[in-house]
Amino acid sequence: MAFCIKCGTQLADGANFCAKCGTPVQAAASMTVINTTSSVSPAKGKLEYTDGGVYEGEIVNGKPHGKGKRKWPDGSFYEGDWKDGKRNGKGKLTMNDGDVYEGDWANGERNGKGKFTWADGTVYEGDWVNDIKNGKGKFASPGGRVYEGDFVDGIPNGRGKEKLENGTVNEGRFENGKFVGK
Repeated sequence: MAFCIKCGTQLADGANFCAKCGTPVQAAASMTVINTTSSVSPAKGKLEYTDGGVYEGEIVNGKPHGKGKRKWPDGSFYEGDWKDGKRNGKGKLTMNDGDVYEGDWANGERNGKGKFTWADGTVYEGDWVNDIKNGKGKFASPGGRVYEGDFVDGIPNGRGKEKLENGTVNEGRFENGKFVGK
């Protein structure tokens, strides 16, 4: 079992790159299970990865399952719910660059409601589907730009309202991130 050193995604057998973030497989980590006593019901334990990363929490069948915390060697960490070795349920991912996502996870990806805060203070809060902003959400930049409305594939698409840094307000239809009219 190998995991991406950068994003923690479990890698497919024979993969050359992580399907999620593109990191080369040579940067993958395998793991050693230590201090666990159960393979059926969750037991507290620790998984040590050959890349220096560590998981501490509930483990079933040698995988994170239940509540736990995964730390990566670069300083990033995730704390929350796990299922079959993947982030699943509620959790918080704090990246080494200061970016933070807190919210719902499914199958290792942001899915459901969540809040992503970039280190520069930019915030998106709303719906996520397969790690992409999709559905209703609100995006606000430190400079004062605010968009609230529909997102498709990570950008404003559909009905929404934006307030620009200069105070201009556009409300109506957006296509590919641009206001196109009422």
